[in-house]
Amino acid sequence: MFLARMITRHKWQPKDGLARDEIPADAITADLRTANNTLSFWQCGQATGPEVSDAVLAIAAGRDRIQTELRAAR
Repeated sequence: MFLARMITRHKWQPKDGLARDEIPADAITADLRTANNTLSFWQCGQATGPEVSDAVLAIAAGRDRIQTELRAAR
């Protein structure tokens, strides 16, 4: 089983002053907000199965705009 959640990718990039394996606090507070002490995720079956595509489409459908290309990490 896989879990999917939308994140703001640039918030998770390495930051000056943090070790490469440390997570910036802004990423946690912005992308992992809770409601009633719970996190919201989409549950997916197999990593290559149609459930992953369905979860991606469902998450993207709720956005005002989407990024259409991957950008290389800095």
